[in-house]
Order: sequence, then C-alpha cells, then structure tokens
Amino acid sequence: MLSKPDLSDALIASRLRDGFGITPSRIDFLPLGNDTAAFVYRVQAGDGRAYFLKARKSRLDLASALVPHFLYNHSVPQAVAPIPTRTGGFFETATGQTVDFTLTVYPYIDARDAMTVGMTDAQWRAYGSIVRAIHDTALPQTVRTQVPVETFELDRFWPGTMSELNARIDAGEFRGTPLAVCADLWQERHPEYDAILRRTQALGRLLQASQAPYVLCHADIHTANILIDAQGALHVVDWDQPVFAPKERDLMFVYGTGAGAGLTVTPHQHTLFMHGYGAADADIDWLALAYYRYLWVVQDVGDYAFRALLMDDATIGAEARAAAVRELPKLFAPGHIVDAAYRADEAWQSTQTQS
Repeated sequence: MLSKPDLSDALIASRLRDGFGITPSRIDFLPLGNDTAAFVYRVQAGDGRAYFLKARKSRLDLASALVPHFLYNHSVPQAVAPIPTRTGGFFETATGQTVDFTLTVYPYIDARDAMTVGMTDAQWRAYGSIVRAIHDTALPQTVRTQVPVETFELDRFWPGTMSELNARIDAGEFRGTPLAVCADLWQERHPEYDAILRRTQALGRLLQASQAPYVLCHADIHTANILIDAQGALHVVDWDQPVFAPKERDLMFVYGTGAGAGLTVTPHQHTLFMHGYGAADADIDWLALAYYRYLWVVQDVGDYAFRALLMDDATIGAEARAAAVRELPKLFAPGHIVDAAYRADEAWQSTQTQS
C-alpha cells in the first residue's frame, strides 16, 4: 500500500526481536504494492543485515510460506522464501490500533522489478524455465495438503459487492462529489461487467467438466513480481496465493500483446519465454486461458470499483483511493485487460469452430 498502517515502529521492532531474533536499527516504510491489505518495510538490523518485512491485515494461508520455502530449498532457488521464526513458524502477529496484522520477514534483495527495468532475451528464457520448474515440482504431502485446488467458482464477494455499489449509485450518493465521474463510468460499464461475470461463470462450468491437468501455480507470476538484481539474476516474490490449477493460470501473463497494466508481452518475448518453458503454443488450452483472462477482469475491475467507491480514505488511504479512481477507466481501454479477455475468448471459440 501507499500509506503507512496504524502499526507503530516500536511494536514492529518488538515483534521482530521476540519472534524472529532480529534487532532492528532502522525501519523504513516502503510505499509499494497494489494490495490494500499489505504493507511493506525495509528493516536494517544492528548486525548489518537487511530484511524485507510484510505486514498484512488478514491472516495468511500457510501455503504462502510453505510453498516458496520448499521450492527455494529443492527445485526453484529463485523463489524468495520467508525467514522462519525462532519457534520454527513463519508468521508473527501484531495488534495495531484497529486491526491485527500478520508479519512475515524475507531476505532483502537489492533489486528492481522486471516490469520497470525490462528483461534481456536470456532473462525471458530464464523466466520461462522458472515457471516450468514450478509447474513440474511435486510437493511433499505435508505441503501439498495446505495448497488450495482450483474449483472454477467465483468468490461470492463480487456479486454481493456489486449489488451494494449499484444501489448506492442509483441512490445518487456520489452526485456532486469528486467520485461522480467514477460512479458514472461504473454505471455505464456495469452491464458489460455483468456480462463478463456471467461469461466467466459459464467458462468455469466447462472447465469443471473438462478434467484439465493441474500443476502447482504461483497464480500471480507476472513481470512486476519478478525482481532482477545487479548481477542479472531473477527472484520470484509475492507467493500469497499458490494453487493447483491448469498451467494457464500462470501462462496467462505471457500470452497476447495486450495484457495491460505494463504487462504487455511482445511476440518475441513470448517466443523466448516459451522456449525456456519448453512447450509449444499448440499445448495451450485456450478455454482455460480465456477463463483466467476473464477472471482477471472480474477481480481487477471489481476491486478498483470497490476501492474507489466503497472504501473510505481512513481505510484505504487517500493516495490509494485516488489511484483506483485513475486506474478503473484504463481497464476498459483498447489493449487492456478487458480487450485481452475478449481476444482470448475469440481464440478459444476459433479452436471450437476448427474442431
């Protein structure tokens, strides 16, 4: 998030000492990330070591720690894994003024994200190899049982939230406010969003019946979550939602030239990635790809509308709310995620016509 949470540095320092055996000499908040429930810091320890601290409002699933920890130690050394606590766990809790936070500590990597700095041809191939290594990993049963399995069912949060949003707009709550333009956009686009929601559900039902093979997926492995250090090595971060799902759950981020939000992949980069991944385009399940592209729309459009119109500044912070107001219209722009979903759906329907 862009604004600090109601969590004091003194309390953070205390939990680091007691829980992780880390004595901080400095704690710096970093205004990074797009998750409204997560806040990150750079921690400088008295012994000269640096750490990356994530404070999350909600409790994290154990899989978010166990999966990268196993991968780092066995098959994917590029996975950035959390540092264990003094008791062998991965999380500590801290109580802020209004909510509890889950604290996770990672090694601090002096690096920049690939979306910002770009990647060389060799790094695009390495990116593909990393994703393939994740997909090929066989987790031990103790870890495997902690990882969710794809069901292709939409979270009930979205339809309920949209009903509330529509009711408040219809009541004229946002008229004459700085949010009126955003509310008008939502009112104009909601029928399209509702159609996308129904289409996502329909494709999900087809996938439930298809028995597509599942692999271990990161679920958010785009270039913003790939860090590149000074030596050019890649590091994979943000393991908040690993899942067993069709491989297209991850491959969606490298298909098509209009993924949007800075995630555009050129045909050349796509070819390099697939060379590293070791698969041909013919191996892609376009039904699954279309579903996940639509799911991305459902989540991002719904999330930005929720942030802009239903969350208050005290909860989200004025900067993050303003960012949501700016970003929501962009999602419907040509070449962005809505457009990308339509094109993936058209590609799948084309394969059905050919067969």
